[in-house]
Amino acid sequence: MTMKTLHILIGLTLVVALATAAGAQTAPPVLNPIGPQSVDEGQVLLIHVTSTDADATIPVLSTSALPANAVFVDSGNGAGSLTFAPDFTQAGPYSITFFAADAVTIDTASEIVSITVNNVNRTPVITDP
Repeated sequence: MTMKTLHILIGLTLVVALATAAGAQTAPPVLNPIGPQSVDEGQVLLIHVTSTDADATIPVLSTSALPANAVFVDSGNGAGSLTFAPDFTQAGPYSITFFAADAVTIDTASEIVSITVNNVNRTPVITDP
């Protein structure tokens, strides 16, 4: 019999107890590769993120801090998505770390994804004084 990690919150202290049968091990989650991405200013970048765990638990997905106009949603089923709609002031490089955490143990997988927001040369607007 194998027991998984048990997380108990007591006040402000997180107590983690791990009990496994002799020789039993848990597998860390696997975050499927994402790779570098790019998007033009004023367009929308959608990144689908998927993760699995050989222990048949559903990984919890998250990210590092996101730039303005970006939102990440964990669907709760091992999949998630990042939507990034950079405005016309956000040209440049960004790095976002995606995490897949085992819902039962402290195992985590991660990938740092480079996102390039390409500058869009817009037609000048002339205004009357």
